[in-house]
Amino acid sequence: HELVRRFLLACTAKDCSVMIAMHPDCKNEDYGQNKNNDQVSVNKSNTKADVNGFHGYSYSAAVVDLDPKPLTKMQRYYELDAEI
Repeated sequence: HELVRRFLLACTAKDCSVMIAMHPDCKNEDYGQNKNNDQVSVNKSNTKADVNGFHGYSYSAAVVDLDPKPLTKMQRYYELDAEI
């Protein structure tokens, strides 16, 4: 029974999707006004380039389509897995 459970869990994992949304996290209003302008102030050092007003990215992530695969369709999933 454990092998069947693990197979169906693997089928669920193969079918899920990870959705990631990212956008610049601009805390300085001056950067937001210049985002379409090519003249953004950049400070360079030996180890990094710092774009004034830019503070990285904000992001959100979600995993979707995690519904468990039914035991009644196990044969079809097995055949599909063999094809791939």
